Amino acid sequence: MEREESASVALSAAGAVEQELRSELKTLKADHIRLENTARSIAERLDGTIERLKALLGE
Repeated sequence: MEREESASVALSAAGAVEQELRSELKTLKADHIRLENTARSIAERLDGTIERLKALLGE
């Protein structure tokens, strides 16, 4: 009986850890998407700045 209780406690703990990891994964995926969008935005602004500088320099 004690063994079954230990197994039940271990399964419950494993389930809690799994849920925590799934939640963390969702957060990391959302952070990744935000970082990609930020990088894309910065790259677009840099491209625009480079084009304006080229125009000013007559290239």
